[in-house]
Amino acid sequence: MKIEFKLVAFLVFISFSALAQSDKRFRIGPHVGIGMAQISKLASGEKAVFRPNFGISMDIRTGPHVTFNTGLTHVTLGESQNLSSYPSASKYVDLYQTLMIPLGLKIHPKSNRFFGMIGAQPGFIYKNDFKSDNISSYQSYYKKVDFGAIAGVGYNLGNSLCLDLRYYHGITNIHKSNSMTLPIYGRIDIQKESYRMFNLTACYYF
Repeated sequence: MKIEFKLVAFLVFISFSALAQSDKRFRIGPHVGIGMAQISKLASGEKAVFRPNFGISMDIRTGPHVTFNTGLTHVTLGESQNLSSYPSASKYVDLYQTLMIPLGLKIHPKSNRFFGMIGAQPGFIYKNDFKSDNISSYQSYYKKVDFGAIAGVGYNLGNSLCLDLRYYHGITNIHKSNSMTLPIYGRIDIQKESYRMFNLTACYYF
């Protein structure tokens, strides 16, 4: 199944690349970067996590000053925390491997390489990586579908290379309920939380 999926993805990428070569309004290319993620506002003992991001980006020029941007991006959401006294000292890293689909508008002066971006971004969380020094098992209480808004700025270095910095502000409550039960800690109440992320990305367009 994995081989078939990779083959289909490769053929789709080749097809869009060929289209990009023939239509100047359309361009596609791979992107890589680094992301800083956290869950809502960081509380005492909580830290943001830094992980790489990568994917495919597509631009469709819809007007002289507006470009529609979409694609598929793999990011890592989550945070790390050092619990010093509730009810015992513990350190953990809670990561969520996520596929996101940006749906944004790049707004730029015709003669200027700088641009701004606004839009929305749905995401699908396909894997949870939870590591702790004293919790042997963990049941995820988080939703697998996420949604939020994106905003950012960027700069086109020629016709092919693009750098941008984007901020993702999750709107969806990441928790399935208002409480959870964890080994050692027992039942705890949880408040509404959402994902936050900064992404610095470089993209090469064909």
